[in-house]
Amino acid sequence: LKPGMKLQRPDGESVECEAHVASNEGHLNLGKLANPTGESRETRRRVGYAYTEIERAQAGRGFLAMGGEDQMAIWLNGELVHLSLASRYYKPFQEIFPVEFARGTNRILVKGGRRCCAWGFSLAILESTTKLFVNDIDVTPAGHIGEEQYLFLPDLPIGERLDVLGSINVTNLTPRPLTGVRGSVAANAVLEATEETIASIAPGVTHQLPFRMRSKGVIGPADSTGLE
Repeated sequence: LKPGMKLQRPDGESVECEAHVASNEGHLNLGKLANPTGESRETRRRVGYAYTEIERAQAGRGFLAMGGEDQMAIWLNGELVHLSLASRYYKPFQEIFPVEFARGTNRILVKGGRRCCAWGFSLAILESTTKLFVNDIDVTPAGHIGEEQYLFLPDLPIGERLDVLGSINVTNLTPRPLTGVRGSVAANAVLEATEETIASIAPGVTHQLPFRMRSKGVIGPADSTGLE
């Protein structure tokens, strides 16, 4: 696919490929591209395609991190490598999955389906420079029912002692299981030092890593966990 190339749709009409650049955060707003003047009912229940090429000096295993609203399908070098039929609000890094890159040019095709409301996606390559990818992108409570939370921080109960579990999403970026993965909280003015452990995380798997928040005493109105 190249800018200016014309393709024929199943209904007989033709569409022309256009070059677009994602935002600094990697988000491509398909809804805005389909209707630059604003949201429109005419762009509901549609599909859009995005294509790019990346160069790799060596063949090997890697990870793609996808966020999308709504349904998403991703092909790498002609092979379907990921399919998501979720209907949800967009956030980056909603799904992380392993892929096999070829040496040289790698062709990536993304198909994004839209039911209603906003429409778009992001796609990023995670390099295995560390064993674990810690998803700290979203540090606020979910804004909609059913929306994913990557980091769960319980509220502080003023006038009470705190002893609850929080969690954060982590992904094993190695080709082997990781054992004894620990989630630790350092002591501060409000919290005690604690540690929780996951027995094992399989290769390429995203898991909620728990951590315990235990207060040293009764929570006051001005207290903060220091974890925000």
